[in-house]
Amino acid sequence: MRFGNRFADTKVIVTGGATGIGRAVVTLLAAEGATVLAVDVNEAGLAECVGIANASAGYGGSAGQAIASVSSERDVKRVVADFVAAQARLDSLINLAGILRATRTTETTLEQFMQVINVNLVGTFLCCGRG
Repeated sequence: MRFGNRFADTKVIVTGGATGIGRAVVTLLAAEGATVLAVDVNEAGLAECVGIANASAGYGGSAGQAIASVSSERDVKRVVADFVAAQARLDSLINLAGILRATRTTETTLEQFMQVINVNLVGTFLCCGRG
């Protein structure tokens, strides 16, 4: 599906790009001409996302992938630095990585809670601070 070249020559990183809204955003941006890097911990989902995005890419757009955790400062720094080194700039960062747990607080372990905090809050903080 092509809508136009609204994002031609735009350089974008999308976190949470392997599935759901992240995958849809990666695909649409590439279709409209952006160079997009999909970031996620889901390697199989990323590969599928990038395949779909590149198959529908238009106006010079393309999609690539980086396996990384947004909750890791080292990963975030590496992904942003590598992207900027390859593309010469970063125009937009779209933070879509997130965890949703449908369990009661009384049934959630501290480890599960901290995983949500680290991805949803710390991950956004790290990406905004490094992007």
